[in-house]
Amino acid sequence: MSPLKTEHSPVVSRILLTAKSDFMRFGFKSISMDDIAERCGVSKKTLYENFSSKEILINATLALHFDDHVKQLEQVRNSSENAVDELLGQFDIVSNDLQSLKAGVLYELEKYYHNSWKIFEEFRASKVTKYCLQNLERGKREGLYRKNINNRVILYLYLHNIDAVMHEERGVLDEIPIYLRFKETLSYHLHGILNAKGWDYLRTQQNELIDETVL
Repeated sequence: MSPLKTEHSPVVSRILLTAKSDFMRFGFKSISMDDIAERCGVSKKTLYENFSSKEILINATLALHFDDHVKQLEQVRNSSENAVDELLGQFDIVSNDLQSLKAGVLYELEKYYHNSWKIFEEFRASKVTKYCLQNLERGKREGLYRKNINNRVILYLYLHNIDAVMHEERGVLDEIPIYLRFKETLSYHLHGILNAKGWDYLRTQQNELIDETVL
C-alpha cells in the first residue's frame, strides 16, 4: 500500500490512527504488528492485506502525520497576524505532538527503519526547512526580526539544535521531557532573532513561552 495515499477505508484509517498513536507513545521498536492488530480489533490477515510489513505501516503513519502537520502549518501561516504569531503557532503544533512522544523514538526510526528515516529526512529537508525559512523572511519584512541575521545560518542552527536535544544519546537530558527540550530550543531561537519591536509584540501574547524565564 502506498504511504502517499490520503483517502482510506474506515478499517485502514483505524489501523493508521492506532499505529500512529502507539508508535509515538511506545516507540517503533516495541510495538509489533500483532499488537497493532489486537489494538485495532482486526485480524492479522486484514492488517497484512493492507500493510505487508511493519516498515510499510510506519511509512504510511508518517505520511498521515506529515500531511496533517502541513495542513496545520498552512492554517497557522494564513491566520497569523505576523511572523512572531506564526512562530508561536508552530510551537503549539509541535509541542502538542511532543507531549505524547516517547524519548528515543526518532533514534529508533533512524537506527532500525532506514527507509522510514529517509522519509522523515525528506520531509524535514523540504517542508520544515521551507516554513522555517519563510518565517525568517517574513519576520524581517515585518520589522520584527533582526535585519542583519543570515537566514541560512540561523535556519541551520535552529534545526541543528532541535536535532541535538531530540537525539541526545549520552543520557544528559534523560530526565527532561522532549516537549521541554523543544520549548527551551525555541526560546533560544527567539532570543537570537527578535529585535526590540519583536520583543514588544511577544510580551503582549498569551503563550507558555512568555514567562519570566524567556523575558
